[in-house]
Amino acid sequence: MTPAAAIPTTWVHGHHAINPRAFKQAMGAVAGSAAILASEHDEIGFCGITATAVLVSPHAAHYSTQSYAEVRNKVFADVASVLRGGKPVYPVNRI
Repeated sequence: MTPAAAIPTTWVHGHHAINPRAFKQAMGAVAGSAAILASEHDEIGFCGITATAVLVSPHAAHYSTQSYAEVRNKVFADVASVLRGGKPVYPVNRI
């Protein structure tokens, strides 16, 4: 990575978009990074990162009424698709 690089990542309920150890090692080699945490519990796992160029922000998109309705409608549409013999558009696990 170049010194001007920035690393965005998301930590959602203990699941990381990037290896936490690699993320911590990269802190001294890049210009900065940003981490979006889905809950307070994720902050506990993030505490080991002490670099000054790290932006940590709570993930709030799922708190809006529009996003709640969208997720609910997608779940219902997938259930209806499976009940009709089709495949879900948004499976949790591989099919």
